[in-house]
Amino acid sequence: MKGRIGQRIDRELLPRMVSQGTGSIVHVSSAQWKRPSPLSPAYGPAKAALVSYSKVLATEFAPHGIRVNVVTPGFIATSLAEQRIEQIRQSTGETREQAVAELITAIGGVPLGRPGDPAEVARLIAFLASDAASYITGTEMVIDGGTSRRCEAGHGSIVSRLIRPSRSVNSNCRSATPPGKLPSR
Repeated sequence: MKGRIGQRIDRELLPRMVSQGTGSIVHVSSAQWKRPSPLSPAYGPAKAALVSYSKVLATEFAPHGIRVNVVTPGFIATSLAEQRIEQIRQSTGETREQAVAELITAIGGVPLGRPGDPAEVARLIAFLASDAASYITGTEMVIDGGTSRRCEAGHGSIVSRLIRPSRSVNSNCRSATPPGKLPSR
């Protein structure tokens, strides 16, 4: 539903932007498009479609001076995240801090060790919408405290193997060693 609303807004705004010869659209996706959750099986694919749609728009409307970008947040301290933390806390009897740590582990770790703040996401969106980002279009900007970098490069990189040669990794991009800790030899 939200994706359709965004498309309707785009359809309303794009003709005006074309006539002005300038404009910026910033769509907000989710890290779940890369790592879908069985708790919300349609959400990840819908966000993947939004990323693809945004890149098509960027290509189509760049010649008209219109920029289209995507912001993909990871674990952000929102009311929805807080509800999930409370669910974990109630079902396990853990403290809030333990529940946050469990959620961070469940998503594959956050190298910065904390959820993001909504204001951090808002600043990125404001930057992409501003003239300071006038040469950025068709880009997906991930704001996830390093989670996706760990999954894409950190565990299999040559640097990682040199620093942590005994490290083992499973298919969910979780480390046998907690983020920020080196294994003992």
